Amino acid sequence: MEPSWFEAGGSVVEKVAAGSPLSLLLAASAFALSLGYLFQLGARQQRQSASGQKYPPYIPSNIPFLGHAIAFGRNPIQFLEDAYEKYGPVFSFTMVGKTFTYLLGSDAAALLFNSKNEELNAEEVYSRLTTPVFGKGVAYDVPNAVFLEQKKMLKTGLNINQFKNHISIIEKETIEYFKSWGDKGKRNLFEALSELIILTASHCLHGKEIRSILNEKVAQLYADLDGGFTHAAWLLPGWLPLPSFRCRDRAHRKLKSIFYEVIQKRRQSSMREDDMLQTLLDVTYKYVKLL
Repeated sequence: MEPSWFEAGGSVVEKVAAGSPLSLLLAASAFALSLGYLFQLGARQQRQSASGQKYPPYIPSNIPFLGHAIAFGRNPIQFLEDAYEKYGPVFSFTMVGKTFTYLLGSDAAALLFNSKNEELNAEEVYSRLTTPVFGKGVAYDVPNAVFLEQKKMLKTGLNINQFKNHISIIEKETIEYFKSWGDKGKRNLFEALSELIILTASHCLHGKEIRSILNEKVAQLYADLDGGFTHAAWLLPGWLPLPSFRCRDRAHRKLKSIFYEVIQKRRQSSMREDDMLQTLLDVTYKYVKLL
């Protein structure tokens, strides 16, 4: 009779135990990951047969826990195109212990965007990615009903009249920015346009106070914050000391301090501005609570 997985795994661990403690730890970890992967597959099949529901095609992997993380990380577009050709517009696969389901194409995507929040809860998916960037109490860190109210608040300050007022601000910011370049030299156009967008958006949306303190260092804070939107942020715990995580968290703290000071000064003064920041300071929730 062939040995079971438990017997085979135990035999391997026993043999390695005679070596170094590190070897024993690695062998035990590999065995545990393999066992967990098998249990995951078994649980998936059991849930599907018990519920009678039809799940999307699942792309198997011979690598426990990691799954297709390496192939996807190496070339995500090629990976998805190959999967689309073989499995169709909807399919699932595992990366770092998590199951991801992709819906490719307008017809398949309509399934997602037309679903009710009770059926496909976006907060559970996006919160771990957006909360470290935007902070607690906003966006996907709150129940969907509250988030919908917050969207309406933003819509109040983003209207046609405001957009018309922004044209002259954007024009002025653009002229002044390129005037500082001089007549000669080389610049990275991608980085330059990113800086310009931050300057114009900050002036139009955040107000004159925030724009007046913007410099290259503050612009870099925005870039570091944006750097928090990575595959690692989807897959890995936020407390890991990764460089992108540390830069993101440091930028979040510094920008939060900058905005807090500006907001406090504006609230203490009687002066009002016609910008998005003022809109957010004035609006309230349905139950009369300031944002």
